[in-house]
Amino acid sequence: MEGEVQSQDILAISFKSQSYGFVFYTTRDGSVSISESNSANFGMNFEKIIHRYNPSIICMQPNIDNAIATIIKDVKDTEIQVLEQNDFNYQNGIDSMAQILFTVPSDEQDSVRQSVLSGIVNLQSKPIVAAIGALVNFTNKKYQSPPIVSVFSMMEISNGLVLSSKAMSDLQIIKQELHPSIHQMTSIKEGVSLFTLLNRCSTKMGKDRLKDLFTNIPNDINQINQRHDILEEFTKPEFHPMVNELVNKMKNVTDVTNIIQNVKKGTMKTKLWSSLAKSLSAAANFCKFTLQNTLPENLTRHFSITDKLVNLLESLSQQIEMTIDFSKVAEVYINDDYDQELTRLRKIYKNLDNLLNEKAVELIDDLPLKSPILSLSVVYLPQIGFLTMCQKEGLKREDLPNGYLLSFETDSHFYCKNEMMNELDRNYGDIYGDLQKRTIKIIVKLSNRILSHSHELSELYKFIGEVDLYCSLAVVSVEGHWIRPTFSDKNEMKIVGGRHPLLEKLTPTDFIPNTIEFGSDKPKIIVITGPNGSGKSVLLKQTAIIVFLASIGCFVPCQFCELPQIDKIIPVFHNGGASEPFSSGFYDDLKMLSESIRKSTNRTLILVDEFGKTSNKDDGASLLAGFIRSMSDRGEMSPFVIISTHFRDILKENVIDNKLFIRMTMSVDCLLSKDELLFLYKAVLGEDEKSFGFECAKRGGYPPELVERAKIVCKSLKEGTDVPENPLIVDREMDMKMKRALKIFFDWNENSDPRALIATIESIFSDH
Repeated sequence: MEGEVQSQDILAISFKSQSYGFVFYTTRDGSVSISESNSANFGMNFEKIIHRYNPSIICMQPNIDNAIATIIKDVKDTEIQVLEQNDFNYQNGIDSMAQILFTVPSDEQDSVRQSVLSGIVNLQSKPIVAAIGALVNFTNKKYQSPPIVSVFSMMEISNGLVLSSKAMSDLQIIKQELHPSIHQMTSIKEGVSLFTLLNRCSTKMGKDRLKDLFTNIPNDINQINQRHDILEEFTKPEFHPMVNELVNKMKNVTDVTNIIQNVKKGTMKTKLWSSLAKSLSAAANFCKFTLQNTLPENLTRHFSITDKLVNLLESLSQQIEMTIDFSKVAEVYINDDYDQELTRLRKIYKNLDNLLNEKAVELIDDLPLKSPILSLSVVYLPQIGFLTMCQKEGLKREDLPNGYLLSFETDSHFYCKNEMMNELDRNYGDIYGDLQKRTIKIIVKLSNRILSHSHELSELYKFIGEVDLYCSLAVVSVEGHWIRPTFSDKNEMKIVGGRHPLLEKLTPTDFIPNTIEFGSDKPKIIVITGPNGSGKSVLLKQTAIIVFLASIGCFVPCQFCELPQIDKIIPVFHNGGASEPFSSGFYDDLKMLSESIRKSTNRTLILVDEFGKTSNKDDGASLLAGFIRSMSDRGEMSPFVIISTHFRDILKENVIDNKLFIRMTMSVDCLLSKDELLFLYKAVLGEDEKSFGFECAKRGGYPPELVERAKIVCKSLKEGTDVPENPLIVDREMDMKMKRALKIFFDWNENSDPRALIATIESIFSDH
């Protein structure tokens, strides 16, 4: 939107005396959040802060501990700014606090600053104060302005379900991609993900609240159950008409947080005033509707809509419409006849040309007949006033008439004051300046009224976002036939008829549901085998997504769901290549597996998909077997683990006791008469001994003749016999030449003349 402040999310980190101070500031709504951590807990708290606030810029000290600096610099898709050490000076922080502006009227700045900073910021906390100073210095340098703050608060660091940003991406919970438009190549857009599926929000506030729901998952089971209670009300059939009407009412309620930032900075444009008026009017209509209908009690417990609030919204909207002329987009223009004094000044300014011409005629009539002045006019210059302008041609200073006092001159004209000009100054003053001052006074008065209610507006729009969020979740839940999950204290997980919400949406035919049940009197480890493309990875991901949805307070796509409260979801997925230079895919797999061992508890869900596929078969299989034994050795303290693998050998009794895990396979029907493979995508207990690798290759479009050759080679290797000659090689002579040339190449002494090597190889192929 034109004139809006570009949103930036800035995290400043300061280190003092074994403690770290975190200060997060977002230009989107002007909120500042602070927190302090000791060095021992830095890694855990930093991960949660990044997960919760997702900063676009991180400001850090130059002399920070190397291990800590590495953790900070490893954050993906974030600009790291290493500031000067002086920026983190404690005294600089104290001084910088006086520069912070608040979204309140000007005359309230000092009192609000004193009460907020003394009430929330502990001035004895050197890391916090230093981080605030660094933040203020950074915004001054980058934006030529100190932070404009709407609220100071302590950071909300979730103690609930934790997922890393990589886990979010691997599970397609939040999937960010580069924008495909050539005009937005550096921007990020949300790809196909769980977030886009659930985002049926009508407002930006609802979308922001959904993002918050994904990143700030509560630990309090009562809070999660309250969310389920609200959603249950919204999904009742009798509530559907009300949800539809709420959605219609919210469509025109645009977010005003950025607009209020512009009001405070004095950078409002006509379009923004128009948007604010329309949004306030739409918010008033929303409030009227909610007063006439009953929203769930848990939703209205912390915010209530009153007739007084409706009157305020209508009054503010009407005042803006009465004040600002929305048809004048070039500049903010006050409506005609809104203010009598402004109208009077405008009329004078509009008729100024006629007045100046009349006065010029009078002056010319008063000139002597033989006056050397060839041309004379009267002009008005803002801040200088009225002047007589005389053409210089044939005119000297001493030729100016009596009473003409020279103010200044240009190459072509003299500009003079005289009695008539002085009289005009007395009568009309600095008319343009007075006009601007009057306009500014009216806009400031309107702005101050808006700012005096900024807190009420902020709370209302948060509430609208909350209602929008539940409407969105309700629509998706009803359309997808999702059900309410339940949480228990049992050490078991049971998901009956679970479905992958994204694939179900994209699948033209009926999606095949699957059941997962483990824990309590059953092992907490499930090992799934099956051919490529049979649905193993989908089952892992859908289990994680169902757990995630339940944990954020949403309904879930299944027939029945009972879970313990999960603290972490750790996917160990191979993504194709190495994540870093001089690394390898297998090394990355090992790092992820090691992390899952170190960070998991008995309430953690670990998903291991095809571990070791990029390694030596024996190495990968033995490491995976060791992981299974390590997890099972924890007994009841074992995490919930689901593994998909092709390593069937580790499932043999002489490798791992099969009582330690549940064996499952993705069922397949092989239509031998048609030599076709039919995937049923159904997870069943037990294991299919056949891998169907060749059938999978055919389904994948592999040339049939190569599949048949692979079968022959595989059989020879199993039987320990020589591999028969390949009939596909038609040109035997060329084959022999290639083998001979390769042998010469690999036997070549690097100290020999390379030209001789080339000549030798060329001679092989030139022989006839």
